[in-house]
Amino acid sequence: MSKIDPKKLAEELQKAKFKGKPASEVIAELRAQADSKAKKVQPPADAGGKSGEPIKQNILSKAKSFTESMVSRGLNDNKASEITHSLRVLSCHGDADQDLPPCPRRMDSARYPGSHYCGACGCGDKQLTQLTPYENGGKMVEYTKLHYPKVTCPLQMPGFTNYVPNSESTKTANDRKQFIELKESVDYIRENSNPK
Repeated sequence: MSKIDPKKLAEELQKAKFKGKPASEVIAELRAQADSKAKKVQPPADAGGKSGEPIKQNILSKAKSFTESMVSRGLNDNKASEITHSLRVLSCHGDADQDLPPCPRRMDSARYPGSHYCGACGCGDKQLTQLTPYENGGKMVEYTKLHYPKVTCPLQMPGFTNYVPNSESTKTANDRKQFIELKESVDYIRENSNPK
């Protein structure tokens, strides 16, 4: 899949805004144009198989990531900054007002109705992996995976500790990441993706 030229995307999104055309249509059209110009077919932008399939990670890197997240939470439920949390929410849940759909790897929880979990990381539908507030035993749990000071994303999306800009990534480059980077600058995202 060919990358869309960021300048062209910004120009076309600006034109579409005045015409009332959804951003998703603009991205789809530009994607088709870029792909038709490409000489060879490249792997999917969000490598790792079909939506919902875990992205292959070795057990040691998963254990290390989980341990770092738990240590960052600490005993007092330490939280990421509001800005970092909002970037993570945008990366996982999208923004209907801007025609940014949720991440295709976001799964509906079977254990906690109305909540979601990441289908890409391989951790599954557990209490500690919920991406949205959920009810547990009649009590609302507000602290989610997106609140941890340090938490990684298999797609290296904005807001997460392991964020890598779309332009620097071949393994995790995708249109959703590019859309968010056009909304917020890469420098702003980098500054607010890693805890101080």
